[in-house]
Amino acid sequence: MREISFTLGSNLEEAVRLLEYYKSNGESVWGVFNGVELYSDTVTVDTAFKAVTGKTKKEHNEMLQDIRDRQEQEEVEFKRSLPSLEKYYREQGRKVFSEDRWDYWDNIVPIRLRDLYHGMELDNCLEITKLLNEEKNYEKAKEALSNQGHSGMSHSLVLRMISEFSDEGKKFVDYLRGGF
Repeated sequence: MREISFTLGSNLEEAVRLLEYYKSNGESVWGVFNGVELYSDTVTVDTAFKAVTGKTKKEHNEMLQDIRDRQEQEEVEFKRSLPSLEKYYREQGRKVFSEDRWDYWDNIVPIRLRDLYHGMELDNCLEITKLLNEEKNYEKAKEALSNQGHSGMSHSLVLRMISEFSDEGKKFVDYLRGGF
């Protein structure tokens, strides 16, 4: 029995079809898909799905559909809540930012709520700004920022927002960059 390699980026059904092709031509082969050995002599779509995902193909597809349905419902509910979220974040901004920044914050809130992160960076900016306002403890704010779990893009966005909205923001960003 010889080992084969599955094409990079192929899905499980394609791997099964390849194994079945070899079997139909009288050749016994095996290959590793996502760390699971699959054999042409015994593979079926359901045995492969069970081995790789722990579910039959039908169960796996139902699970994926449930996830999609739940995500769609969450998105509908999120869109329905946008007016109250906008109001909430505008109010929160007035609690932590200087009055001269309120108009800009009010303009940013709806944009950030409708972006990829659904306003997560609004919460992050508010959290860090509150720390900087109350304690002016840059090390504690740095730790809080680190604990927020940012990607490179969200990290940059939050730092930009902190720099724009927090009275201590520019100094804090300089501190993070080793400026003092």
